[in-house]
Amino acid sequence: MPKIALATCLNLYEPDNDQELMLARFNEAGFDTCLAAWDDNQVEWSGFDGVVVRSTWNYFEHLPEFRAWVSAVDGVTVLMNPADEMFDNTDKRYLLELPRHRIPIVPTVIGQADHGFASKRVVVKPSVGAGSYLTRFFEAGDSARIAAHIEEIEQSGCEALVQPYLESVESGGERSLIWVDGEITHAIVKRPRFDGEDESVSDAQMPSNADLAAAEPVMDLLTSKTLYARIDFIVQDGKHLLSELELVEPSLFLSQHPPALDRLIDGVRKRI
Repeated sequence: MPKIALATCLNLYEPDNDQELMLARFNEAGFDTCLAAWDDNQVEWSGFDGVVVRSTWNYFEHLPEFRAWVSAVDGVTVLMNPADEMFDNTDKRYLLELPRHRIPIVPTVIGQADHGFASKRVVVKPSVGAGSYLTRFFEAGDSARIAAHIEEIEQSGCEALVQPYLESVESGGERSLIWVDGEITHAIVKRPRFDGEDESVSDAQMPSNADLAAAEPVMDLLTSKTLYARIDFIVQDGKHLLSELELVEPSLFLSQHPPALDRLIDGVRKRI
């Protein structure tokens, strides 16, 4: 019986709503499955046939250690997603590389309080983070407060991303497309979330033709080794703008669409 670890962390700061369902369905599918914390030094990772990274949501607080863990685990078993993909995805500055692949992104500058955006408000967030950590919005002309928050982020050890606050997110939300083993399985809509706020998401829905068209050049960047991804868009003036491509530990909202979990399990079986 193949032994699989679902990687989490010792101190999970919010519930993983897919966790219990994943454990049950993997075991029903013939795997010996358990939770294992990436930051638990007692875990013997070579004892697993595969490790699926899930709720390692504190990684940004210990990035050098997390990267070392990723490299070590990738060397002794099948890590999903692979190490090189996660290394490239832990810092959100990857966004700046995507326009050359024909992928429109939410306009982004690094560490500039005088950002030049025409929006009424701007969002400032760390380049390395999870959830809504240190993500705040400001009046666009409030350079002093923006600069102060940029400095706070930089003192935490990473760069600050400054983006226009796109008003359309209040009515249309952020559209998240869930990609599992080669295809988009479902979509959900998330409401804006800032530091300290809870996440609010819709039921699963099928992606629209416009969603799929916008996701096509993003999917072209994924490889046959990629097991899962979440592709987040904000639609502004009818145009899909990529806000994140998450390959490390994204919530996949599998409880809202269990067939996606079946596909994930099949993808794990193929890789080990």
